[in-house]
Amino acid sequence: MKINYIHEPTDLQCGQAVLAMLIGTTAEAVCELLGNDRETNLREMKDTLRNFGFTVSDARVPVKYKHELPPLCMLSLETPRCWHWSLYCDGTFYDPEHGVMEDFPESNRRYYWKVTPPKNPRKIALLMGSKRDKILQCLKAAGWYEGRKIDISFIEKYYQSQNVQLTEGAKAFMQEFYGISEEWHFSKGVYYEFSLFPFRNVPDEFVYDYMYSFADNQKKAVEQIAGEYVVIVGEIGYYYPARIWFGSNNKIYTTHEYDEIVHVYDNIIDLILYDFKDEWERATLY
Repeated sequence: MKINYIHEPTDLQCGQAVLAMLIGTTAEAVCELLGNDRETNLREMKDTLRNFGFTVSDARVPVKYKHELPPLCMLSLETPRCWHWSLYCDGTFYDPEHGVMEDFPESNRRYYWKVTPPKNPRKIALLMGSKRDKILQCLKAAGWYEGRKIDISFIEKYYQSQNVQLTEGAKAFMQEFYGISEEWHFSKGVYYEFSLFPFRNVPDEFVYDYMYSFADNQKKAVEQIAGEYVVIVGEIGYYYPARIWFGSNNKIYTTHEYDEIVHVYDNIIDLILYDFKDEWERATLY
């Protein structure tokens, strides 16, 4: 597992820094998640990691030497100043107070809990600023970055196998956005999906069925607006997510299961703005 080192923002936030390094976020975001900017207890440490898909051993194991440690574990150390949370991964100590080290920081009693990372890790985005700012923060936390352009040869083969032609607009969109986090869970219990064909979580959903069965009337309505052939690339949104269509350019056309209206957007942020809520202050993405 790759660890990006985080120094504790205050001398009371070693636990938050350890959690942040494991989860892949900031200590400030963990403080917000826990509702706690002071010392963390063992239950908070275990519960948070388990909520993010990590496996944490139940047993507290005493340890003296580095070679006794498992590949990944969180540490509780009795340092000269206080009891202190630290992190060990693949031969290196990532200590929130003392930095990146080759051996234990000065400490008397030492304990560890073995940690196993999840197969599909989640990320936290602490959302601040305007709606547009928050959406950009979500996209970046989900794996998008400016200039992203992935290989989509496997997507082209998938569409070909369905006898569906990808347009140039659809190809450009897939190159930029396919493979980012599909599930966005906002504060207030809202689930938002960013699912593009071929769906990773529901592989038996076929694009041909959407094009010429489920959403055939919607496809025809979009083509009347666009004045050309369009292709569906996926669904984005919550509750009844928008179905996303592209013609030859970068215009984004959307339809909804409950709505006959075709909406047109210039970019992904404008699309997400349609149903993004001001009160969403945190997103968990995976």
